[in-house]
Amino acid sequence: MSIIFRYVIEEKIVERFIDFFDVSSDKTGSGLADVILPVIKKWDLGNKIIAQTYDGASVMSGTKNGVQSLIKNIYPNVLFIHCYAHQLNLVLLYGAKTIKPVKLFICNLTMFHTFFSRSSKRKFKKNLENLRKEQTVNTCCDEAIQLNNDFEYGDKQKNNLHKITYEILDSLIVQINIRFEDTSELEFVELTNEKMFDIYHNTFPECKLIKLLKQYPNMFEENRLRNELSVIYSDNNKHLPPHKLLDLIIKNNLQEIYSQFTKLCQLVLTIPATTASSERSMSTLKRIKSFLRNTMTNERLTNLSSLAIEKNLLGVMAKDPTFVENIIDDFVKKKERRIELEYKII
Repeated sequence: MSIIFRYVIEEKIVERFIDFFDVSSDKTGSGLADVILPVIKKWDLGNKIIAQTYDGASVMSGTKNGVQSLIKNIYPNVLFIHCYAHQLNLVLLYGAKTIKPVKLFICNLTMFHTFFSRSSKRKFKKNLENLRKEQTVNTCCDEAIQLNNDFEYGDKQKNNLHKITYEILDSLIVQINIRFEDTSELEFVELTNEKMFDIYHNTFPECKLIKLLKQYPNMFEENRLRNELSVIYSDNNKHLPPHKLLDLIIKNNLQEIYSQFTKLCQLVLTIPATTASSERSMSTLKRIKSFLRNTMTNERLTNLSSLAIEKNLLGVMAKDPTFVENIIDDFVKKKERRIELEYKII
């Protein structure tokens, strides 16, 4: 199991690999929670942790004995997010598995996800609904004929395409409604949606603010946050995406003036939407723990993985001229080595 921390330093979103953990002896929800909780305690995250993200396995997402549930019992305000990349994959999988021609088509399709890769649930659903038109099928047939003159579509073929298209789109829309029904818990994120600031200036989003305060009851000063939001919404120069707005506030030393809004931006930017970083760390693990290195200890494996995963951070640290010398000194002090790595005064 891989653990990744996501946090904000000033205006920068940072994700750091923490460790690999061998959970082969106990893969139950309680067993995995017993691995995660000491890590939270070790890094003193009890009053800082705001969200947890896992894949959709029942042992992780179960509402009674799943890892997220057990952690929520100890930290009640921690939001659980089922990785949206996994959910989108399930939408396509279950939306197509009951339609045989589509199931065969999806099996051979490798880049279908890029079509909607930048769409939110609302946009995704709207795009699908817009595709559900007779003109869509006619346009696809015409373009297919332009690409290959051997294609011919009579009325019967077009009617079949209409039927299959509507069947696919209806199935996908149903799956979206099922898989993304819990997005209402993240409705407070819309408080920082710059595209809505003009509307919020005229009609303050009270419901979204209430959801935020309900989810994180001890984090914000309600009246001050409401006033700061009203000021942000009324200033056109501050109608910026959260990361740019946070950057603007920090560069102009306005953190004390907008203390609650700064905290809100950091919270929104910290919430992880996917487990992509964890998946990438597993890819690194496969590259490092090869057949020739199969017997290395977990500690050594984690250390080598950290060097590979955090190579950018390592590059920054290596700019210090004393960095390599300090590493060698620490290495020498751990135990006696076969070769001389430092000068000894005799």
